[in-house]
Amino acid sequence: FQRCHAIHQGGPAGLMIKGNSIDINSDIGEGFPFDRELLSYISSANICCGAHAGSLDLMKKTIFMALEEGVAAGAHPGYPDRDSFGRCETGLDTCTITDNVVCQVAAFNEYIVRMGSSMSHLKLHGALYNRAASDYGLMHSIVKAVVSFTGRIPVYTLAGSESMEAIADAGGIPVGEAFADRGYNPDGTLMQRGIPGAVIEDVELVASRVLDFARGKAPGFMHVGADTICIHGDTSGALAMALRIRQKLNEEGISIVSKFSVQTSFPG
Repeated sequence: FQRCHAIHQGGPAGLMIKGNSIDINSDIGEGFPFDRELLSYISSANICCGAHAGSLDLMKKTIFMALEEGVAAGAHPGYPDRDSFGRCETGLDTCTITDNVVCQVAAFNEYIVRMGSSMSHLKLHGALYNRAASDYGLMHSIVKAVVSFTGRIPVYTLAGSESMEAIADAGGIPVGEAFADRGYNPDGTLMQRGIPGAVIEDVELVASRVLDFARGKAPGFMHVGADTICIHGDTSGALAMALRIRQKLNEEGISIVSKFSVQTSFPG
């Protein structure tokens, strides 16, 4: 991605407070085969912008699918490191990372606006997500740059992390996120992939964790509840997890609904 500067387009995203409901999000558009099916079970889609995986064409197709399904479509930029799927730290400086993210999000925003809709939220990917969760300056720089052309939008980040304050200070709306299929360290950070227990693939366990989060039963180390819950599209059995989560929540009378308005009108 080349260095680029985007022009301000659009206004702030409107929060829609829902009772007895939870937002379930998933990272999609990364080249895995069940994206359309997964969209039937989630309320927010974090759509890859073509840097860490996928392509711009796949991004556009995935935006279209999300809008067809009435799912909130957000941008999911990551490090331009396809070899590691954006999950290894690159050591890039804040300015370089911010420029790169702006380019990815600007492409996403331009296309979704042309579709007659708007970007619902921003969620960073992989190693960039983890770094920004504990690096106030990096998160502030990214959010300040993005809201300069999207307007005030929700930004998904690790619930209870320092990045919540950075997002608010930069003009974004912090949305605390919990991970149903990931293990946590005692300090509330995510366990590094590759460590036993870092990725949870037991369908019933994942569904039970989502139910706990939806009931406000955050683990003690998280300190605060979560506003959205993630299931990864590339986790083994992701589709079965998503189906079981919906079943379990339905049994408890809890709806899966995005907290953010979704405009799905298409050009005639």
